[in-house]
Amino acid sequence: MKKMIFSILLWGVCLPGARAAEIHFANGDRISGDLISATSDSIIFDSKMLGEIDIKRKNIREISGARIEPFLTQEEKKDKKIEWKSEVSAGYNRSSGNTQTEEGAGEIFINRRRSKVDEYTLRAKAFISTRDKEMNARRYLAFLRYAYSFGRGKQWYNFYSLEGAHDRFANIDGRVTPTVGIGYWFSDHEPLKVMMETGAGLEYTDFRGTTQDRTELILTPRAMVEWTLSQYAVLREDVTLIPSLTEGGGRIHSETSLTGSITDTVKLRLSMIDDYNSNAAAGAKKNDIRLISSIVYAFEN
Repeated sequence: MKKMIFSILLWGVCLPGARAAEIHFANGDRISGDLISATSDSIIFDSKMLGEIDIKRKNIREISGARIEPFLTQEEKKDKKIEWKSEVSAGYNRSSGNTQTEEGAGEIFINRRRSKVDEYTLRAKAFISTRDKEMNARRYLAFLRYAYSFGRGKQWYNFYSLEGAHDRFANIDGRVTPTVGIGYWFSDHEPLKVMMETGAGLEYTDFRGTTQDRTELILTPRAMVEWTLSQYAVLREDVTLIPSLTEGGGRIHSETSLTGSITDTVKLRLSMIDDYNSNAAAGAKKNDIRLISSIVYAFEN
């Protein structure tokens, strides 16, 4: 018994930096044991099955376990770090003369991300406008999404989203769209970010007036390009096609924005949003284009 206690104490003294961990290799294999030491090129690992071995980092996909921070490279630490990004934007446009128009828009965006691991996104939008003191647009949108990275380089991801919308002048009391799908990041670093994804889901629309409510099976192929033009300007294009598999036709949603930094937290954003619906409700236009200028307050950590 005394020998066992002495051996445990000796192990703790000789290996004060050892940490229980699991190594995930690029080929899909994994081993469990203790991290002993690390360099930028390799780590020394004490495997329960293989004993003490030297493993090249280029063969490692991921290291998981408790208290492994001292053994990670700066890039690996960045991958483990939880990043938060929040934006609150508001815009107001007013013109007078022969025609008086007023437009107000607001948006809240919250994103929690672990690089090459997972991501949560919450977005809420509102847009209201009047023409000669009569309302001619009222739209609300809420969006919740979760995405999880997988694959050797963690460029692939699957996602699950839920969207709710109201559009008074498109005669839509409510639209609910749950979607699941898969996507791929061709590039996820500045200056150029490019991704494509596709999903499938159900879309239920509660129409105003005489148009019958619809439940449709839809697809959601999407492409996004974000180009950092300079330290102060970012151009972004985001297009989603939403064909209906049950009704034929479908929708197209496009958002083009140019964001310029005024300070580290204050930005000016000019956006053009185009929504096309070939199956619009009775009395509603099929195409709707909005130009919005907004002040954005952004917070990151």
